[in-house]
Amino acid sequence: MNAEELIELNNEKRELLNEENEAYYSNLLIYIRLKSGISEQQTEELLMELLDHLLEAQEVGKSAEEVFGDDPKAYCDEMIGQLPKENPKKKYSFIGFLLARLVAMMAIGGGGAYAVADFFTDVSLTIHLGSAILSLVIQIALVIGAVAFLFFSLQQTTFFKRTKILDFVIFGIFGLMFLIGFYFIPNWIPSFGVSMEFPGLSILIFGILLLLITYIVNKRYRIV
Repeated sequence: MNAEELIELNNEKRELLNEENEAYYSNLLIYIRLKSGISEQQTEELLMELLDHLLEAQEVGKSAEEVFGDDPKAYCDEMIGQLPKENPKKKYSFIGFLLARLVAMMAIGGGGAYAVADFFTDVSLTIHLGSAILSLVIQIALVIGAVAFLFFSLQQTTFFKRTKILDFVIFGIFGLMFLIGFYFIPNWIPSFGVSMEFPGLSILIFGILLLLITYIVNKRYRIV
């Protein structure tokens, strides 16, 4: 079975766990899946193996803690260490796909806004190639950083719960920094490079076409 089929089967089998074992196993699942750089196929096969082992133990009255121990993080780290690394080609294809989707959504959002404004007044988007590329690189880096932070934070709190107040403070500060960086830093970059003018509709069309291309590529090659 491929990874998608294993995930679906895992979801079905987890319903057979009792409440205590399901809570324990769900933490294992979240922690292992959030670990970056390891093979998705091997990850899902490992999770299925752990689930089958736990279901067998549950039938004879054993708890997840009796099966996997009272230090689930250490157990997960040991299991993760035995998994092969993700294929670099697949990893870079995934990153490229996400970046293309991000650029498409940004183009649709920005181009759509300019296209609507163009109905009321004659506007066009002037792009300075150098500063536009630098702004895009910064925004992409911020998005990648935000996703990495979210994954890291979720993984670290899988077994060590923080208070809601602390979570609110941490994510509030990080969210504010991300918004400031994403929306304001590109505007602070002085314009440089070759300047070109584009009507908002052309940017919107570009974004839609790029989004369509990513959809077709994903449907054919199952990147995500």
